Amino acid sequence: MTSRALLVVGGGSNQCGLIRAGKKFATTVIVSDINVNPPGRQFADIFASIDTRDKEANLALARRHDVSAVVTDQTDAAVPTCAYVAESLGLPGIGYELALRFTNKFVMRRILEDKLGDCIPEFSYFDHPSEADEWLTQLDSVSDWIVKPHTSQGSKGVARLSVEKHKTQLWDAFRASNFVGILLERYIVGEEYSVEAFVEQGDVHNLAVTVKEHYPENPCIDVRNLYLGGVSPSLEEDMFALNTRVIKSLGLTQGPTHAEYMATPDGKIFLIEIAARGGGGNISEKLVPYLTGFSPTQGILNTATGVSNDMTYQNYKDRCAIMRFVDLPHGQYGPVHLSDLSEEYLLHLDLDLDREFESRPVRDSTDRLGYFVVKGDAPEQALERESRIMRQIIDAAARARK
Repeated sequence: MTSRALLVVGGGSNQCGLIRAGKKFATTVIVSDINVNPPGRQFADIFASIDTRDKEANLALARRHDVSAVVTDQTDAAVPTCAYVAESLGLPGIGYELALRFTNKFVMRRILEDKLGDCIPEFSYFDHPSEADEWLTQLDSVSDWIVKPHTSQGSKGVARLSVEKHKTQLWDAFRASNFVGILLERYIVGEEYSVEAFVEQGDVHNLAVTVKEHYPENPCIDVRNLYLGGVSPSLEEDMFALNTRVIKSLGLTQGPTHAEYMATPDGKIFLIEIAARGGGGNISEKLVPYLTGFSPTQGILNTATGVSNDMTYQNYKDRCAIMRFVDLPHGQYGPVHLSDLSEEYLLHLDLDLDREFESRPVRDSTDRLGYFVVKGDAPEQALERESRIMRQIIDAAARARK
């Protein structure tokens, strides 16, 4: 693509690595994003303030610049748009209808219900919160259910229902779905994991699995992602096998996936979500390459430009890493001044603390205060480094507490 144009749909911070890498594939990199000045704009040759969900506007932009490839990563909202533009222009992509299977939670579950029903939590779909509320009155326990928007990302509108707040929670999910519809899904008690994979010419390559820990006040939002090699071989084998079945059942033949699973105490595994994109928080750009030697970001660009991927990678358990979201005591803070967090063992640092802010109960990903990723040669080393970084942040925040 030495003299061609590449369209990246979405210019958020998690897209910056993809945009920068796109420079090696095209002389002109175009970025679209609803925000006027997103982080990725500084790396673009051409920028357009267009909603990533606006299929026709992004298609018009692609036609105007005669793009030869269109890509996105780490953002669900852009996946159908990217697929639609590529399909409309006859470019490599996963196809629009297939993209909906990975972004519309109801469509996803209906397809998998017939093929992998025993691995899908019980669910019901409702067009309106009032219908869901009426359905709940027939049940013994409201708290046995989770509400989800039919489409959204960053866990917006996702909540385990409570007797006192369930009406508000239903409406929050409805708003997060742009007033289209919501799902009620049975709450699975167990431990949560995520699986990163890449599909090359129909072959599913399961790259890594992480153990997820959650905020005490919200069991639907993770506060830590642990790559410490602690997943048992038998559970990992079963999870990888199910992940392959899920991907093949949905029909994906190329590109990255990021899936979330719950494993019950008796070892049964349930699919919670799967996306046709890389994991957010730079899992796709930095974590997976560090752990395995394979770059999903590079893979996305290769696939979009018709280049085969060399699917050579090492066992992710040979290295250790921790993604840690910053959690502080709730309250008001002034700007937090950190002396130096540029240690060589930091894979990534993304904090939003150099301003006045409030630490509050985490409802979705937008309430989190930032995160960092540390690496280590052994679990003990990674854990010590995580602790050291958190101590620095907590001590600095205590001085800024109002």
